[in-house]
Amino acid sequence: MIITSLQNPSIKKIIELRAKASKRKNENLCVVEGWIEIDIAIQSGFIPVGFYFEKEDENRFLNKFNNRFQNIAYFVNSIITEKIATRKGEIIGLFECKNQSEQELQLPENPFVLILENIEKPGNLGSLFRTSDAAGVDLIICTEMQTDIYNPNVIRNSLGTVFSNQIITMTNEEAHAFCKRNQINIVTTYLHTSKNYYHINMQNSVSIVMGNEHSGVSNFWIENSDELIKIPMNGAIDSMNISNAAAIMMYEVVRQRSI
Repeated sequence: MIITSLQNPSIKKIIELRAKASKRKNENLCVVEGWIEIDIAIQSGFIPVGFYFEKEDENRFLNKFNNRFQNIAYFVNSIITEKIATRKGEIIGLFECKNQSEQELQLPENPFVLILENIEKPGNLGSLFRTSDAAGVDLIICTEMQTDIYNPNVIRNSLGTVFSNQIITMTNEEAHAFCKRNQINIVTTYLHTSKNYYHINMQNSVSIVMGNEHSGVSNFWIENSDELIKIPMNGAIDSMNISNAAAIMMYEVVRQRSI
């Protein structure tokens, strides 16, 4: 099928889903842009409901997906592509979202957990998911979030790893109870402590709590953690980007566990 009008109901839905978190939640759908991102979503078990790309990419689509999704594939013109995609020549996929429950989680003997509290910027959240995938984090718990994990900027900046990671949304209280119930040590990054991150043993079950880009973690985690640690700041500033700070913390776990 060929779609040539911006007034087509499917195209109008994609535009609205990209812009509104409430629409994504109500429809339980998300927009995935990019061949790599879509491939990871499919490999991770997410269910596609539509693909939209230009005619010149037909052979690439058929070769990549082995004729599996021809019944939900739609050709669009360049005018529509410019409206629904941010990058030229990319494919757009419409997928059902997953809202994982605690009962569905699969954790190893000594889980490596990342707790992200109140992350504001979708780009940073996506970068955190991407680094988590690279570092082999077993579970990401999102608490008190200001952006939903299926925001298009999250998906794009995560390079699709929002689909490959185990991610669950909880309140702070639920996340704390989960860690205690599963005997996972809670290590929280906090600027006003004397203990540096490399002074803590993270070879056993551990959860690392990272806070808001501007204000850090809330008092809840300061008061309810097993350890408070910091990254030493030896220059003129006293903080760094959340995704950079989290990368340092995550790869300290990787370093310790590889010894």
